[in-house]
Amino acid sequence: IIGCGPTNPDCKLGEMDRYDNMNLFKNPTASGVGKLGEFRQIILEYILKKEEYNDFSHMIVLDVDLGVSVSPLGLLHTLGLENNIAQENVVASSSSQVWPGSMGTIIPPYDLSAFRPKATKINQKVRGLHKSFCELMPAGDRWRNMCEAASPMQLFMILQSADATVNHDKAHEVESAFNGVTIYPMSLIRNRGSAAQYNSGDDNQRCEHVGFHYSLKKSMFVNPKWSMNLKPSKPGGPTGYRAIVTLSYAIIGRPNVMFAVVLGGLVFCLLFTCPLWTIVVSIKSLLMMITAKKQERVKERGESFECSVIDAREM
Repeated sequence: IIGCGPTNPDCKLGEMDRYDNMNLFKNPTASGVGKLGEFRQIILEYILKKEEYNDFSHMIVLDVDLGVSVSPLGLLHTLGLENNIAQENVVASSSSQVWPGSMGTIIPPYDLSAFRPKATKINQKVRGLHKSFCELMPAGDRWRNMCEAASPMQLFMILQSADATVNHDKAHEVESAFNGVTIYPMSLIRNRGSAAQYNSGDDNQRCEHVGFHYSLKKSMFVNPKWSMNLKPSKPGGPTGYRAIVTLSYAIIGRPNVMFAVVLGGLVFCLLFTCPLWTIVVSIKSLLMMITAKKQERVKERGESFECSVIDAREM
């Protein structure tokens, strides 16, 4: 455990929480990351300098504020992944969180801000749309951090990456992910030396995990069998009054962004959801009509058969 010295035994750093610094009218460029990257870098350098950790093979980084177990069996499974994946690459867990308002129907990996999909031709257009969505405000604006969690495209990509029909329940490659707990091979970090750095980008709005994973210059993986479910009453991010304030500033403080979001939602609903709903209802009605006609024919055949039996008996 890192101490803060005898003059500050309780480690009171005097830093405002990033969610308490959300007044987008007074400070539109307030960092959505704060000093998390700096604090993580201090811990990383402390570990690298301590001789007692020289023989350690891996480092685990986890969010201690989440209501979740670290899934020890999933961790053991991760260490034993074939092709020495966990010995040479960073591997993130697949902890998930029920999407607010979805009534349990949408359960994506919870850390959208730290997620970056592996770039492919298939997701090229979706990545482009997500980039345009984040560029609704200029670099440095708090929106550049918030957009990762607000973007439908980001949600599409992280759900696709986590889909068992896509990854076949095997460790799959991503550019960045965290999901509450991730394991790092110490050999990889030591080989990168001073280049292994937590950073939040040029505008201090990018998730610090993304910057660290990029600095390692090595593909990383997510293990779907290292699975955890976040406690709904203790999710990641702000809760209660703090969540209300954060959401209120996000809506009121960026009217042009919200206009684009609402307009996009309406267009999507009119062009895709409503027609799809109409098609599905029409198909359902057609199938019901076909089924009803078949039942009528069966009933008529049954009645005619009964009549023929009666006639035969009379004869």
